[in-house]
Amino acid sequence: MRLTKHHGLGNDFLVALLDVPPREAELAATAVAVCDRHRGIGADGLLVLTPSSRPGIDAVMSLNNADGGLDLRVWERGAGITEACGSGATVSALAAHAWGLVGDRVAVHMPGGAAEVVVGRTLTLIGPSVYIATIEIPGRVPGA
Repeated sequence: MRLTKHHGLGNDFLVALLDVPPREAELAATAVAVCDRHRGIGADGLLVLTPSSRPGIDAVMSLNNADGGLDLRVWERGAGITEACGSGATVSALAAHAWGLVGDRVAVHMPGGAAEVVVGRTLTLIGPSVYIATIEIPGRVPGA
């Protein structure tokens, strides 16, 4: 299995590009195995991208936290307190915008740094993404 590791404002993820989506239980077991910071590669979560069969959509993304579970919080179950949370930043900006507290461009400050959310017909998260490494795991990863 080939994985790449990235972080955005300190929130780190392993990313796998697969031809076929794995079963949910396999995905959870793989996340637990590879995200463990002491016995695996280490990350806040595992992102798996697979081709989409829907027109106009290139890929489908699945996310599992380090404990194998899809919940996202700034305090992420299975990962603990993370430096940043893109989905949390996006939904916080949307709520603040809906309440009339902010405009269409929102700077969201987190312990790892700031990201910008553009609120419109769609939501756009803008922030740094840093490539760390490519990892080849020989053989079959537990649950993969």
